Amino acid sequence: DEISWMDCEGEEERLPQHVKDAGPPPHLDPENAWKGSWKAMEELYADDELRQIESIGVSNFGHEDFKALIEECEIVPHIIQGNVWSLMFDPWLVNMVRENKVIFQAYNVMNGIVKRGDV
Repeated sequence: DEISWMDCEGEEERLPQHVKDAGPPPHLDPENAWKGSWKAMEELYADDELRQIESIGVSNFGHEDFKALIEECEIVPHIIQGNVWSLMFDPWLVNMVRENKVIFQAYNVMNGIVKRGDV
């Protein structure tokens, strides 16, 4: 995505070497970037000795990414955070969230509905 203020490559270049050594930059493989992170969160959540994590979830997943996550995960996300527009215009995501008993937390509610509704 071309977002004027986003500079993924520049941010990656400025990271300390030990962070770079942890794995490839996510922008080089955007289709799979979240998968390793999700597995790590599942491991932390499932670790009974470290059980300091009450829930795990994702943010800004469309229905295709959410479907891929549900198909691969061992632990279904407890929450998905997304723009209020996803609730209004992505019925496939809404159905998957409902079917899997995942909580949807909406953001951009005032700007996304009230402000734009006044236009």
